[in-house]
Amino acid sequence: MAKRTENTLVSKEQCPRCAEQGKDNHQDNLGVYSDGHRYCFSCGYYKAGTLKLEYMTKKEEVKQKEIIYLPSDITTTIPYKAKEWLFQYELNELDIKRNVLQWSPSFERLIFPIFVEGELIAYQGRYIKTEPNSLERNKWFSKGDIHDIIYPINVNSRSAVLVEDIVSAIKVGHITGAIPLFGSNLNITMMHRLKYLVDKLVIWLDPDKRTESIKFARAFHTLGVDCLVVLSEKDPKEHTYKEITEILIDKNVVF
Repeated sequence: MAKRTENTLVSKEQCPRCAEQGKDNHQDNLGVYSDGHRYCFSCGYYKAGTLKLEYMTKKEEVKQKEIIYLPSDITTTIPYKAKEWLFQYELNELDIKRNVLQWSPSFERLIFPIFVEGELIAYQGRYIKTEPNSLERNKWFSKGDIHDIIYPINVNSRSAVLVEDIVSAIKVGHITGAIPLFGSNLNITMMHRLKYLVDKLVIWLDPDKRTESIKFARAFHTLGVDCLVVLSEKDPKEHTYKEITEILIDKNVVF
């Protein structure tokens, strides 16, 4: 058996991304964890590590990192019906370009690629029915370990809003930092990473996840995170920019 090693913060060092931007003069933005991974508390820079197992008594297979490829028929030509779906949430052509949104005709899905350090590590596809006779499919499809990803959008302050979906994150990200959960699950490792990313966290999940919102907030409080909850009658993305701003001002979020 291998000796178990807890994934804890063991030291801090200078973040290479912050250093390139002339920041992190105190050389302590980058947290180094016991499993070897590094995470920047300021800009979200992440570098995977390899957990060193001691007292190994037998060889174990090492799971190779999955290489993610976008659908083979991916195109930047997005049909109007798919764009119309985005436009209803007040997203625009610039949002499509900034977030590298694309279209897969065979999947009939709007593709949201997830890049970290320029590397495609996952993607989500949102089914948009563009043909009247096409088969109904599940709304969302994911490829890659998307539920273990922290994907900050515009997190350049010490406050961030935790939302369920990527569209809500893009919209809230126009106003303040936002982080999508790509669902409504949150594990303890991600909670610890979020603890060192922001000083203040606002949990704003969809209306049917009120119980989860409160449960997550209580868990963050036990970790010493300043955490608030927004309970609304609509998804974040369904609110206007003005409404989102007013709701967050009420929560004393730093913009």
